Amino acid sequence: MVGTIRSGDLLVLQCPDSAIDVDPERRPSLAVTGRARVTAILGRTVLFDDDVIDGSAPIPFGATHIGIQADGDADPTGGLAGWHDRSRVARIGSQSAIAAGCVLSVDAAGGGSVLQWDSAGSVVHHAREVTTRFSRPVTTVAVALTGTAPTSLAPTQLNLVGARVATDRSGAERLPVAVTLGDTSVLVYSVVPDEGATSISVVVSAGADWVVSGVVGTTDSPQDVARLIARQRLAGVTAKLLAQAGSGCQAQWQPAPKTRPRRPRKAPR
Repeated sequence: MVGTIRSGDLLVLQCPDSAIDVDPERRPSLAVTGRARVTAILGRTVLFDDDVIDGSAPIPFGATHIGIQADGDADPTGGLAGWHDRSRVARIGSQSAIAAGCVLSVDAAGGGSVLQWDSAGSVVHHAREVTTRFSRPVTTVAVALTGTAPTSLAPTQLNLVGARVATDRSGAERLPVAVTLGDTSVLVYSVVPDEGATSISVVVSAGADWVVSGVVGTTDSPQDVARLIARQRLAGVTAKLLAQAGSGCQAQWQPAPKTRPRRPRKAPR
């Protein structure tokens, strides 16, 4: 496959043989001329999500879908990484969607593969568990809950992969800063990435009286983020996936290297 992808456009490749793709050594790769954000997933699992600039990225074994966004950036500009219910996202597969600086996934699987632009609210609708995997480590996470104005995540929990909620001197987890926006409460947490972590996942389970309506992450302080959300609301601070500019890119699929045939051994004399 050789072709030019216009700036901001996203090309999704399906891998029909992913179930038998089990060789971790001999891997195909994707060569990019220009700049692109490349995302490879397996169901709800993100196998790769990073920028490729005039280079190539090996395709992880087992990948079912590969997204290529021309001039995309895993470090979004013009806002915070994450999504809100009206964010434009790119659905790839039945459970995952590419958003600004993150990949959104849900436990509710549809009837088959979904490849389309959609709103994040449609993706998380009816989901019991929502996972936001940030492409880069963050130190502040804001979770928006819409419903009966909750002030905490009880009785469910905020689960972090690759990080933990920051603690005070006594070892107790620091309480979030709460921002109330009508029927939506935004809980802003200070988090500490694990040593060596290259990404962070935020997992939130739906409650009986509210739904998850947004998650954003940043390295700004929780106090600054709370003030920003109070002034501009979540939609005003979240980066846009389609806000890209550039000359586009070219992508070329490079097959896995062929194995060398084994030479027959000579029979002993």
